[in-house]
Amino acid sequence: MTPNIFSRIRGVDAPTNIEKSKDAVRIGILGAARIAPQSLIGPAAGLSDVSIVAVAARDIKRAQEYADQHKIPRAYGSYDELLSDADVEAIYNPLPNALHYEWTLKALQAGKHVLIEKPAVSNSDEARRIEEEMQKHPNLIVLENYHYQFHPALLRFRDIIHNGSIGRIKSVSAVIRLPNMFGLDDIRFNYELAGGINMDLGCYAISALRFITDMEPLSVTEAAPTIVKEDIDGEMNATLQFPDGITGNIHVSMIESWLNFYNFLPLFTVIGEEGEASISAFVLPHMYHTITVKYSNTGETKYEKIYEEGRSSYQYSLKAFASKIRGLPTNYWYPFAKSIGNAVSVDMVYEAANMKLRGKPSA
Repeated sequence: MTPNIFSRIRGVDAPTNIEKSKDAVRIGILGAARIAPQSLIGPAAGLSDVSIVAVAARDIKRAQEYADQHKIPRAYGSYDELLSDADVEAIYNPLPNALHYEWTLKALQAGKHVLIEKPAVSNSDEARRIEEEMQKHPNLIVLENYHYQFHPALLRFRDIIHNGSIGRIKSVSAVIRLPNMFGLDDIRFNYELAGGINMDLGCYAISALRFITDMEPLSVTEAAPTIVKEDIDGEMNATLQFPDGITGNIHVSMIESWLNFYNFLPLFTVIGEEGEASISAFVLPHMYHTITVKYSNTGETKYEKIYEEGRSSYQYSLKAFASKIRGLPTNYWYPFAKSIGNAVSVDMVYEAANMKLRGKPSA
C-alpha cells in the first residue's frame, strides 16, 4: 500500500531497527548540514548497505552535538580529520557551493568516494579538474546528487518519452518557481559562495532538459536574469537549443510573490509531434507528482502516479551510490561526465545573460 502524502512528507525511508550489512558502505559527513537528515541520514537508516559513521564540523562542539542528535559514532572538529579516518570509505559533501570543488578534490586525494550535493562545482573548469583527479583514482566514484532522476516516477516518465508515445521531441521545459523564503543574505544569494538562482534551482532545471533529451545543448539563444544584488540572479529565464531542432526552456525563480502560490508546483513538460507529457513536482517526486500524457491524434489523456513503497528519491540515489561502490548493478546512474555537461550548460546560461561565472578564474 502506498503511504499517503503526509507519510511521504515525513519520510518513510527510516525503519528504526534495520540491521546493517557487514559490507555496508561507511560514509562520513562534511559539515553539520541541515539538509543531511533529509538527503542522507534518513535514507541511510532505511538501507542495510549504508552506514553513517562520522561527521565533521569546523567546531568540535557543533560536530559532537550533531553526532549525538543523529546517533553518529564519531565527531571531528575539522574536515581534514574526517578525511584522515581510514574507516570512512566515502564522504557526503553538502557544503556551500563554493566549497564543493575544494573538498571533493581533497576527498579523492584521500582515497574517498564522494556523494556531492548539486551543483558539484562552481564552473565547468572545476568540473574538468575533478575529472582529471578521478583519472588518477579510477576505482573511486563521484556522484552529483540529482536524486530525482533515480526515482521510479522520473524513469517511467523518461521511458514514456523515449518509447515514441508522443512522437519526436520538439521542445522541453522545466519550471521551478518559489518565493524568497531565506532573505537576500542567505548563501543562495552570495556570489563569493557561488550563489545565484541559476546555481540553485537552475542547475536542477537544466539537468532535467539534459536528462530527458539525453543530449547536450548546442547554444543558449536567450537568457534573461532578474538581478537582486550585485552579480546575483534571483530569477532566470533561458532558451537552450539542442540537436535535432529541439528547443529547451527553463524558468526558475526564488523571488516570486507569495500571492502566486498556485504556481509553486514545479513542472517538467515535453512537447512531441504526436502529443505532450508532463510531470509535476518533478524535483521531489516522492512527496507528490502526477504524470500526464496527452495524445493529439486520439484526444486521449492518461495519468500515472508512481510511488511504489513511498521511498524517497534521495534513498534511490543513495542506494545506487552504494551499489556502484561495491561493483553491483544499478537501475540508473549519473556518471560524472554528465556533471561536467551540466556545469558547461550552467556556464553557457550565465554567459548568455552577460553575467560573471561563479568561482575563481582559471589558473
